[in-house]
Amino acid sequence: MAARVGTGVTGSGSGSASTIASATKNTTAGNALMVHGKWENAGVAVNASTVTDRAGNTYTILLSLQNLGGTAQPGTCLAYAKNIIAHTSNVVTLRLGANASFRNIIVEEFSGLDTTAPEDGSVQSSSAASGTTHTTPNITTSASGLVFMGFGLFNAVSGVNGTPGNPDFTVGATAGESAVGYLISASAQTVSPGMGNTTGDRWNAIAQAFKDAASGVTPARILMYGDLTGIGSPGRFFKDPLQ
Repeated sequence: MAARVGTGVTGSGSGSASTIASATKNTTAGNALMVHGKWENAGVAVNASTVTDRAGNTYTILLSLQNLGGTAQPGTCLAYAKNIIAHTSNVVTLRLGANASFRNIIVEEFSGLDTTAPEDGSVQSSSAASGTTHTTPNITTSASGLVFMGFGLFNAVSGVNGTPGNPDFTVGATAGESAVGYLISASAQTVSPGMGNTTGDRWNAIAQAFKDAASGVTPARILMYGDLTGIGSPGRFFKDPLQ
């Protein structure tokens, strides 16, 4: 069953640049890393380009909502890496398609997820010109697992909570103008992703469900070899312990 591993790590940068890197995190082989990014650029629309890390893991960018400048929403993205390579001081870096300011990155690690095809259904997103409640369309999961979401604002987040979610979401890490939350579900169900904060401003939110690893593993078939020559029994034999 899915479980959060340790606490999330973050990174923030206010000046204009095209990358933002997280703090270091000791990551465990076979787990999954969830990444939420946020940025602003009033002059030009900017999208997420790539996500990389020191361990050499492969990341899938589920969705990048470009900032539109002016009074529109900030840019945000959601990405993940499955079945990761372990690293004692991993750093995750988000690269944007152009320079942007007020950049945030949040990285959370989870165990127990499917290592080959973890995505459960389609990514969901929503945005609004103002407000303190950040929700996406419902997600109907097909199995137990994780629903992960992040949101970004044009102002610093404060008083972040998971009560707008149904069921309630657990608040993960926060960084500057962004925050993440998650729901660990023991069965398939319809989930309404949602988080809140006391700062009312323009926002974007993205959510995705992930399946647990399949339970039950077929035991390996191991042939046992025996040599009875020289102890009173002729010949050699092979034995399959599952028969």
